[in-house]
Amino acid sequence: MAMHQKENQDPEALLNDLLSHPALEKSLKDRIRSYFDTSVADSALKRPANISAFQLPSESTYKLIFENNPVGILHFNDKGVITACNNKFVDIIGSSPEKLIGLNMTQLPNKIVAGAANKAIHGQKAHYSGMYESVTSGKTMPLRATFEPIFDNDGVVLGGVGLVEDNTEIFETLKNLRESERRYRSIFQKSSSVMLIIDPEDGTIFDVNNSAAEFYGWSREELKEKTVFDINTLPKSELKQDLKSAKEGNGKVFFFRHKKADGSVVDVEVYCGNIIIHSSEMLHCIVHDISERKKAMNDMRKFRLGIDRTSNAIFITNPDGQIEYVNPAFEKLYGYDKEEVLNNNARILKSGLQKSSFYEKFWNTIKAGEIMKGEIVNRTKDGRLLDIRFSSNPIIDDTGDVIGFIAIQTDITEQKEMEKQLRNSVYEKDVMLAEIHHRVKNNLAMISAILMLQSEKTEDSGVK
Repeated sequence: MAMHQKENQDPEALLNDLLSHPALEKSLKDRIRSYFDTSVADSALKRPANISAFQLPSESTYKLIFENNPVGILHFNDKGVITACNNKFVDIIGSSPEKLIGLNMTQLPNKIVAGAANKAIHGQKAHYSGMYESVTSGKTMPLRATFEPIFDNDGVVLGGVGLVEDNTEIFETLKNLRESERRYRSIFQKSSSVMLIIDPEDGTIFDVNNSAAEFYGWSREELKEKTVFDINTLPKSELKQDLKSAKEGNGKVFFFRHKKADGSVVDVEVYCGNIIIHSSEMLHCIVHDISERKKAMNDMRKFRLGIDRTSNAIFITNPDGQIEYVNPAFEKLYGYDKEEVLNNNARILKSGLQKSSFYEKFWNTIKAGEIMKGEIVNRTKDGRLLDIRFSSNPIIDDTGDVIGFIAIQTDITEQKEMEKQLRNSVYEKDVMLAEIHHRVKNNLAMISAILMLQSEKTEDSGVK
């Protein structure tokens, strides 16, 4: 805004000019309005035409604004020499009026500020924003300044005015924002997690990190030329709905199948969160490959289905022997519902027929991470005794620690009974065979004796 010094300027117009200044606070504007309501205002506004623009601060109205303005103000003549400055400017620079008055702005070591002042005395408005080191105090501070020329009625430049603001608060805010952005950028780019920035409006991939490029097999530049519709196997209409849900915060975790550069398709879990970039709302997506997890879950389902359907009684305990799982065959064999045995110790199956030395050996073996096999007699819920063939196996985690045990048991009660009956039958047969053998042997001896006697009689008859 160029400042023109007009002779006999209309007081109302001058008032409007003053109140339109953006740096004036409301309280100061009220004081100016009050001043213009007095008769003093009339005399103050009737100044001789030959009074220089640099005498403006001596007039009551301008002096009021000049001295109470929250912005630093300085006046300089057509040579760039400072002729006046307010206390706020002195405070900002950290100097004194005595050192500042008479300083030539166009000869400052800071060439940008000197150039801005030089533009003003040549009739051009100029701006400066940045760090500034005062030549009079040595203080360094971030400043924002505007330099405007002052013209006479004929348009001749009489000098200029500078409006200077301490930009420290804004500078620190911007510094913190830049540091925050730098940290975010570092985390984003260096993270081992696959990360994408997506525009939810059209699915454009705004940015990706290095891990994403490595995961998908395309370069970062290639990925940023794609959309999520290019890598997601979902129909476009369904994926658009998911993007909308993510933007509105109705969905945070999604499960998709993503395509890679080599043509393979992987199962992924995607976490989405809203972020603002360049005043636009974006989705920050973290992608986890869950192919192995899904395969493991499917394998676990098959394993669980196999355990549930096997005829062997199976139960799992924690390291202290507390039962955590039983299969249907266990419930059928022992007569317990799973709710009755879960969180109970496996000792509820003890029959009392095993010696304490057996259990001592049993626990020492499986706690050492070894498998224990053998036969045992257990007791059912209704008190029946069962002959059990068992295999107790330790469950060991990736660190080698035993985290539980799985017991596989087979009811061999009938088998044991049959073996007993068979043994009894064999014994009876052995006795019978021994008796038969004995009798046959005796009969053979008798036959042999008879034959010998018969032979002797035949020989005697022949001799006669």
